[in-house]
Amino acid sequence: MALLLVAFVGLSRTSEALTLTVRQLQLFAVGGRLVISLPSTKTSAARGGTEVVMVTDAKVIAAVRLACRGLGDDDRLYPNSM
Repeated sequence: MALLLVAFVGLSRTSEALTLTVRQLQLFAVGGRLVISLPSTKTSAARGGTEVVMVTDAKVIAAVRLACRGLGDDDRLYPNSM
C-alpha cells in the first residue's frame, strides 16, 4: 500500500517505485515531510545528479513509516520486487 501511494504522489515510474529502498527515504518529523532520492532516473542521468521528490501528504508519510518498520537501509519498500 505504501509503495502505491508513494509512486502515485511522487509520480514515479514503475521501475523507480519497485526498486525504492529505505535508504532513499528521509522522513522528517518537523514539518511532516518525506524526501525521496532517486539516483537512477532519466532526469538524474541527463543532469548528472540525484532527482529528489518531496511528499507532504500526512497519510502517505504515515503509510511509509509503517512500511519501513523493521527494515534495513538496503531493504526495498516492496520486498518482493525484482
